[in-house]
Amino acid sequence: MFEEHLKKAKDINTKNRDLEIDYFTDLFEYNQLSEREYIYIIEELIKMLQDEKDEDVIESVFNLFGWAFGDGICDDLIVETCTEMLHNLDSMSLFHAIPIIGESKLENKKILLEPYLKSENPDLRKEAEEALINR
Repeated sequence: MFEEHLKKAKDINTKNRDLEIDYFTDLFEYNQLSEREYIYIIEELIKMLQDEKDEDVIESVFNLFGWAFGDGICDDLIVETCTEMLHNLDSMSLFHAIPIIGESKLENKKILLEPYLKSENPDLRKEAEEALINR
């Protein structure tokens, strides 16, 4: 069932591809996937990000990462992707990536998030501050 949504999300000719990715949020939020399906979706979306240009699609993927992170299944993959892409993300995607890095076990998370503590965007600055509190 989810395969069709994934196929549409990958097809650059599909309109509103971000909505195809948003479909997965409910599946993740309500634990409606097997572990195998869960890993497959995360891995496929990470591959898709490598060439993705649509900021709405990227933001939807990072929103999904926010739902998926913390369950222990793909946490390392999600954190790795967030750190690799961090400095190339727009502010909407950063609002999802920064908390993931803050909650991660990365020893260098303060260094990674430090530039955002000085952001001109007050909401982004606050997000970075909150990500580092008590972590």
